[in-house]
Amino acid sequence: MTTPMFHNYGYGLEIRGAAGERIIGHAGGMEGFSGNLQFRERDRVVCAVLANVNTSVTGRLANQLAALAEQGA
Repeated sequence: MTTPMFHNYGYGLEIRGAAGERIIGHAGGMEGFSGNLQFRERDRVVCAVLANVNTSVTGRLANQLAALAEQGA
C-alpha cells in the first residue's frame, strides 16, 4: 500500500515527501464532510482531521498539527 505505483499514489494512499520525510495518507470528502489522514514516518506521527463541511482546510490543519507535534518531540 505504501509503494508508489502511479505517480505518487499507492494502493489507496498518497505517498509524498516533505523536508526529507515520507508522508503517507489519504484525503477526501463528499457533500457535508471532509477528512485528511497523514502518517509522518520520520516522527511516527499520525494526524487525523475530520470536518462536517466539504472543505480543503482539513489538509492544512493536519499539516499544522503535525508541525506542532514535531516541535513538542
